[in-house]
Amino acid sequence: MSEKHMCKCCNGSGKVKCHRCGGYGTMDDKKKSVCYYCQGHKEIECPVCNGTGMVEE
Repeated sequence: MSEKHMCKCCNGSGKVKCHRCGGYGTMDDKKKSVCYYCQGHKEIECPVCNGTGMVEE
């Protein structure tokens, strides 16, 4: 049985800054179109822990 530890990528929050919009929530230079990746939320689910905040080692 493997132990679960806090995810170091998201510090246990399960969310990371959106890498497509850089955490702005918008896409273009005029900042009028919503980011298609995070839908304007500025954060996405952590790809390392899949949003749980914990990883198995």
